[in-house]
Parts: sequence; C-alpha cells; structure tokens
Amino acid sequence: MYKLELAIADGGEVVIHAPHITGFSYTHREELAEVGYHVRDYFTGQWERFRHYPWTVLDHSAHLKGAGTCLRHNVGYRDGRKSEDILLAAKAAEILYRPRH
Repeated sequence: MYKLELAIADGGEVVIHAPHITGFSYTHREELAEVGYHVRDYFTGQWERFRHYPWTVLDHSAHLKGAGTCLRHNVGYRDGRKSEDILLAAKAAEILYRPRH
C-alpha cells in the first residue's frame, strides 16, 4: 500500500485485491487484531494507550491503513469496483509509484 500511496489523488483510495490472503501477520497476529490499522498520528495522539506495543507492530499497522478480518483490523473492504477510473498496479510491491506533475 505505501508504495502506491504517493500516486493517489486527494480523496482517492488504494484497493488491494488479494483474495489469497487469509491473515495479516503470522508473527504479530494477536497484537494487530488488538491495535488495528491506523495512521501514525492516531498512535502518537494516544501514546499512553499504545506505548506497550512493540514498535514493529505499530510500524506495520501505520503502513497500511472487509469482511470479517478486514473490518476487525480497521481496513476497509470492497466487493467489486466503484468506478472504472482505476489504476491496476499488478505486482505493485515491486515499484514505487509517484504522481505525474
């Protein structure tokens, strides 16, 4: 997600199509279920609430921001396309996208 974020217009969104994914993290599964996915300022604004979590968990959470698991982790879910004005970025993790000026 973070590799596409810079190329998204204000008000836009990144939709990750990954039907093969069954979980978010094998290492930090329980902690991520407690924390969810949020932006950095969500954590720093409530630091006393989150200070006991490992920074690796909070970092992972802040890099992403559903049915079942998606909703539980505060990650949206979409079934289908809202509009055809989309960029399909196959293998998006391999490229850092930037907006055109």
